Amino acid sequence: MQKKQEPEASPEEVSTESLLSLVDVSPPLPRTELVLGHLVSMPSGNGYGVVFAGRASPIPCLSTIPLDETCLNRQVALMFLEGSPAKPVVLGLIHDPQLRQNPPLEARVDEERVQLVGQKEIELRCGKASILMKANGKIIIKGTHLISRSSGPNKIKGGSISLN
Repeated sequence: MQKKQEPEASPEEVSTESLLSLVDVSPPLPRTELVLGHLVSMPSGNGYGVVFAGRASPIPCLSTIPLDETCLNRQVALMFLEGSPAKPVVLGLIHDPQLRQNPPLEARVDEERVQLVGQKEIELRCGKASILMKANGKIIIKGTHLISRSSGPNKIKGGSISLN
């Protein structure tokens, strides 16, 4: 059994309804503009928010980049979900060459040695354990248990030694 094919319609016979079915008539996307704002912490202490022209109080925001305390009070580039000023999205941080940034931590690695260099201090932290080295020469080691093992001599030297 062969199907009977219907003849194709000529261009004059195509209805407006069939043409509209080929065109996307959904509402257009909202106009998007880049807005500058400042990243702040939320008063509730729950995450980050932004303030921008027309908004004095912070609004919770989403972000396309990782945010941390070092980003606070920095100028940010914003766009808005669905064009709504109530739904800001941080696209990135604005670089200001006039703003003095903290010098980056310097790390040197070769096959024999790893060296971390900090201007004021270096802190290594893992859970409840930490080692803090300060520029003045002070080293603070903290942990729930400290173990010192040596197959040879274990020397403790200092101007004075305090136990407990």
